[in-house]
Amino acid sequence: MFNPRAKLVVLITTALAIFSPGVNAVTMPALDISSLFGGSGVSNSGGTLTIDATAFSIFLEGTPLPPPIDIPDVSFSLTATYDSSAGNRHTFINGSLSAGSYMSATFDSMTLFNLGNGLGQILETQLTYTGGSLVAGLTTGSIAGSIAGSSSNDFSTDFTAGTVLAKAGPVVPVPAAVWLFGSGLLGLIAVARRKS
Repeated sequence: MFNPRAKLVVLITTALAIFSPGVNAVTMPALDISSLFGGSGVSNSGGTLTIDATAFSIFLEGTPLPPPIDIPDVSFSLTATYDSSAGNRHTFINGSLSAGSYMSATFDSMTLFNLGNGLGQILETQLTYTGGSLVAGLTTGSIAGSIAGSSSNDFSTDFTAGTVLAKAGPVVPVPAAVWLFGSGLLGLIAVARRKS
């Protein structure tokens, strides 16, 4: 069955991998997380960021991409403390997250990048796993995704947001050669389109 949320999360994560130097790409298997299945969304109150959502499927690796495996809905929660802002980048620190028995983790710093023009915010952070069946023997991972519907773009003050779309799982470092290859490929595509 076609899953538009899954496609959107893959696009968001791909955009992160392409346009954010130094970001590690989330690989499979990974939890599919959304606030569309009963979570109450995002709030920042008194400098404490809280994300309440639901993990409802697991992405697997393959070509073509196999359909996600449905799992019983489990509560996903993330908390962190507001630290600072610089332009469109907002930093939250001392975070933790959990998704039922599948994953628990902590993180030192999370970036929330405001896309502007009402397009929402991209979130990304590297995780230190503290437990969970999806984690197995791994020690590190990542979460990447987006939030939308923010009541304010000033994340130093209280705000709410209605929708969370994210993917959390293992990571693979993206070497500098991939950035160069990717930018070169995009340039060739642009040249080919111009000629046609």
